[in-house]
Order: sequence, then C-alpha cells, then structure tokens
Amino acid sequence: MTNHCLEVGIVCAWLRATRKLHFSEMLLDIQLRESQAVGEHRPDIVVGNLAIEVELNHKRKETLTRNVLSNELNYDGQVWLVPQRKSNIRRSLAEIFADNVIEDDSAKILGLEDIHQELCLCNIHNNTWQAPPLP
Repeated sequence: MTNHCLEVGIVCAWLRATRKLHFSEMLLDIQLRESQAVGEHRPDIVVGNLAIEVELNHKRKETLTRNVLSNELNYDGQVWLVPQRKSNIRRSLAEIFADNVIEDDSAKILGLEDIHQELCLCNIHNNTWQAPPLP
C-alpha cells in the first residue's frame, strides 16, 4: 500500500510538472470514495474525464477486466501506468482491451519508469506553488 501511495504521488507530481495541472484538478481515489457506492471501482487519479491507474501488482484477470470496463463506462479515457518489468500485467491489460474492443485512443498502457524519467528531467525546484496561501 505505501509503495502504491508513493507512486500515485509521483504521478501527481508528474502531472503538475509536465502538464501544468494544479493539484485541485486531480481527484484521488480517497476523494472519490465519498461519492461512490461501497465496493465500486475507483481509479487512482481522475483528471477531467480521464481515469489514471497505477498498477504495480498482478491481479486476477476478472478483477482487472471489471476495473477496465468500469473505467470505460464512467470515463472518456483511461491510462494504466505499469512497471516495465511487469510484462504479465501489461499483457493482461492488452488482452482485456482487445477482448472488449476498447479502442487505442481511449485506453493506453504506459511505462511507470517513463513517468519517473520525465519527472527527473523537470526542474521541479523552479515550480512555484500557485495555491492560495494557508490561513
């Protein structure tokens, strides 16, 4: 859990540094929990109508399928960030996309290491905090 939370935080930092999104534009699964039914799938991050998933561990194909189809139904697009070394996760997701005729433009699988690399190239120390000052 802790590693997953850290990776989600890194993805949020990447979205901030590379896409200039403010943190208030990102909804995390804990925030979504308040508006969704118990047991309903929640993406790790939602930006606009895009679901972003950080998938570090292999899950049963039925579970992954349910999550992919939930995202397909509730969001205009979905991005799955998976470590390169976890080829079994990447393969399962690709099969689920193909089996359920999910188009390449609405669902993508990206390498988590690519996010790390791109964030490392950003000069995060020059970013300025744009949130209103704390009271």
